[in-house]
Amino acid sequence: MSGKWLPFELAWYDTRIFNCSFCGIMMAREYWVDDEFPGEMFCEDKCADVKRRVRAEFAEAKAAGRVEEARHGEETGDV
Repeated sequence: MSGKWLPFELAWYDTRIFNCSFCGIMMAREYWVDDEFPGEMFCEDKCADVKRRVRAEFAEAKAAGRVEEARHGEETGDV
């Protein structure tokens, strides 16, 4: 796992809401940017780890021919 914490640099009156790319929780002060998932913001480094693990399990299921399990990820874009 490699990445870094970055603060949100917003004006006090900015009303935008940012959510974790994996779990959807609302983030307020800072977010995790993971080198493996450019352009995505995570509430914790653990969310990036879980996404990494899920992606690996999906690839393994697809390679093993467990299509029904793998197909769900393709439909939802969780690949």
